[in-house]
Amino acid sequence: MLLVLAVLIPEQPLTGAQNGESIVLTPKSEGTLQLTDPVAKIGDGFHLSNEDHAMRAKLATIHLVRFREPGQQLTLRKFQVEQQLRDAGVEEIVLLKGDFPVQLKVGTDTLPESVLRNRIDAYFDGGSGQMGGQVHWEFIGTPNIRIFPGSSPALHVTHQGELRPGRMALQVKVTSGDYSWTKLVPVNLKLADQVYILATDVQRGAPITTANTKPTTRFLDLREWKYALRSIGEGEHTARTNLRAGDVVLSTMVQLRDLIRSGDQVKLVLEYGRVRVEGVGRAIENGAISEEVRVREKSSGKVLTGRVIGEGRIRIEALGNL
Repeated sequence: MLLVLAVLIPEQPLTGAQNGESIVLTPKSEGTLQLTDPVAKIGDGFHLSNEDHAMRAKLATIHLVRFREPGQQLTLRKFQVEQQLRDAGVEEIVLLKGDFPVQLKVGTDTLPESVLRNRIDAYFDGGSGQMGGQVHWEFIGTPNIRIFPGSSPALHVTHQGELRPGRMALQVKVTSGDYSWTKLVPVNLKLADQVYILATDVQRGAPITTANTKPTTRFLDLREWKYALRSIGEGEHTARTNLRAGDVVLSTMVQLRDLIRSGDQVKLVLEYGRVRVEGVGRAIENGAISEEVRVREKSSGKVLTGRVIGEGRIRIEALGNL
């Protein structure tokens, strides 16, 4: 009896794409596809067939591209999709159909102005601004910071250089997840400082003293910051023109009053270490406080140079003058 053994050689297993169990991907749009998430996934850009396939849900979440900033448009080519599928180990169960390349664009929203304002307020009022609430500021124009749709990005505010009144640009770093970008926001600043304001109207040529001024703290613009008088002497200044009560006293509004006039007899003071010598002379020229003037010493007749230190008083600044 002849025994015949039949050896069955198994066939090579079919891949998903060959056995009819593949998932077909087709672009959702022939034009530019509008997205909202900064990370575009396969399910965002493609229709997926075979709803009962066990891998369909996983396939839909595979990342395709990452947008770097709101409103960005990217071109997606077929080889890029194939590479992402290979990296995920699912290329054998997927068939790509449709026209390539595919245009993808992420949407954009505008950061609410109130959110940005609150963050800048916190910067100036808190430790970051190091100003302790001594800043008043306003936007120059309408700020336009674009953000990804529906996002709540973190905001980090900085500035460069010395903080002073006037126009400046704040640097606002916007961070949303893994993405960050920096925008310049122009603002106008006023800084608080103590100055003197006029308590009454002052006529041209009248003295500016502590009697007709009062110290106050207020927010100053650039001009006031640069020229405001931070101290008021007794009769050292006179008004250049008629001034009104409430005005900040600026150096441009006043002039130093001459405390020494040519021909006046003056007291001369020389201090050298612990030695103090006083004498008498006659002024040769006019001089206001801190100004240098020439004076003729009475006993010797020698012309000396000194600095006005008060009404009728001149300090001789070098022994070589004597």
